[in-house]
Amino acid sequence: MNFIFDVDDTLYDLTQPFRKTVERLWGNQFAVDVEQLFTLTRKHGDALFPKIMSGEITLDDAGALRVCLAMEELGYSIDPKEAQRFQQCYRQNEYVISLSTKMRNLLDDLKKLNQTLGVLTNGLTPHQKKKIDSLGLEQWVKKEYIFISEAIHASKPERKAFDHVETIMGLNKSETFYIGDSPEHDVKGAIGAGWHMVFFNRRHRDISTLKEKPDFMVTTEAELAQLIRRIVKENSQSKKLS
Repeated sequence: MNFIFDVDDTLYDLTQPFRKTVERLWGNQFAVDVEQLFTLTRKHGDALFPKIMSGEITLDDAGALRVCLAMEELGYSIDPKEAQRFQQCYRQNEYVISLSTKMRNLLDDLKKLNQTLGVLTNGLTPHQKKKIDSLGLEQWVKKEYIFISEAIHASKPERKAFDHVETIMGLNKSETFYIGDSPEHDVKGAIGAGWHMVFFNRRHRDISTLKEKPDFMVTTEAELAQLIRRIVKENSQSKKLS
C-alpha cells in the first residue's frame, strides 16, 4: 500500500508554534480563543497562497496579513507593525516542531511493514524543507519521495501535482491513500487524482458543502493510526485469500 502524507497540521499539530507565539506576545491581552484564531488564519492563509506562489506577496507579508484579517473577524483591529511582529515571532517558533509519539509509532510500523511512504506538501521549498528536517521525516520517507509544490512546479489541488508524485513513485491509484487536513487542497486534489482520501479533520471543519467527499475522515491521531493500521491489515488479508 502507498500512504502519501501532507505535512502541516497532518504529520504534526500546526498549533504548536502558533500557540507559543500568542502566549509569548499577547498573553491575555485579547479575549480570543487561540484555536478559533488559528483556524481563521489558516482560512486566510489558504486564500493568500496563490499570491505567495506567484510572487505577488512575500511569505512573511502574507503571514502578517492573515493575522490582521483573522483578528478583524474576531472584532479586533491590530496595527500592521504588530502583525509583522507576530509573524516574526511565529517564524522563530515555526521550526521548533516535533512528531507526537503516536505519529512516530505509526510511521515506524508502516516502515516495518514495508509500506510505501511519501510526502506531498504545498509551500516554498526552503520553508517546507526546514520543517521536514525538523521533523526528521527522512527516517521514514525516502528523500526522492518528498515533494514540495514549489520544487515540482505544481500545487495542490492541481491534478498536475498528484500526477507528478504518481509518476515518480510508480503508484497504483487503487492502492494509494492521501492523508491531509485541507478540504480545498487535499480532499479536492486527491479525489480529483483518483486516489483514496483520508481527511484528517483536526479542526472539525464543516465539509457538508464540499463537492468531493473523502473516503475516510478522522479527527485525532489515535483514530488516524487505527484506520491506517486497519487498511494495511485488511489489504494483507485480502492478498492472502487471493
